[in-house]
Amino acid sequence: MFGMKKAENGNGKKSCRLGKVLVAVDNSDASFAAAQFAIAMAAENGCAVAAVYVVDTESMDYLLNLKVLVSSEKDTLQDQLEASGRHLLGRLEAKAKEAGIGIETSLEHGVFHKIILAQAKSRGAN
Repeated sequence: MFGMKKAENGNGKKSCRLGKVLVAVDNSDASFAAAQFAIAMAAENGCAVAAVYVVDTESMDYLLNLKVLVSSEKDTLQDQLEASGRHLLGRLEAKAKEAGIGIETSLEHGVFHKIILAQAKSRGAN
């Protein structure tokens, strides 16, 4: 798969040459498909996966400042996004377990792109 030779370590198991695979997920179908692909790619290459769901609090604060949202709506929206994120990450944990690979999941709050870049760096992901 993916045109790469599979490397094996001394005990005959696949050795990951890709490093840890990081996938950012949200509540879209495309995101879930990308995460399933990441899990399949990691399983094929003997890698681990890190899945990160970000509650974009910066966007919510922006909408609050524009008075598009009131404080109670922001709190409700944040609670809903957190619940959705936990559910999605749980589904991915089950998929990874089925594939026989390790997965680290994380639900974060903040500026989406900054969180993803920081997670990639801290986890040593590619």
